[in-house]
Amino acid sequence: MNGKEFRARRKRLKLSLQEFGKLIERHSTQVQRWETGKWPIPKYAIICLERFEQDYLCPTCLRPIKEKV
Repeated sequence: MNGKEFRARRKRLKLSLQEFGKLIERHSTQVQRWETGKWPIPKYAIICLERFEQDYLCPTCLRPIKEKV
């Protein structure tokens, strides 16, 4: 997965850089660097994104991230 696809998928979940970063315990700047291709996207971030897409749940608290659209 490249940064452009990662960003599109994050936006589909209606999560800001800050919100996504907070959910995976990373600074929004790191997420932005993955999305712009400055840094490679770590496997754990891809797994988290996929998990959010499947369940729409925060893995640490198991509550809905946001209301599904």
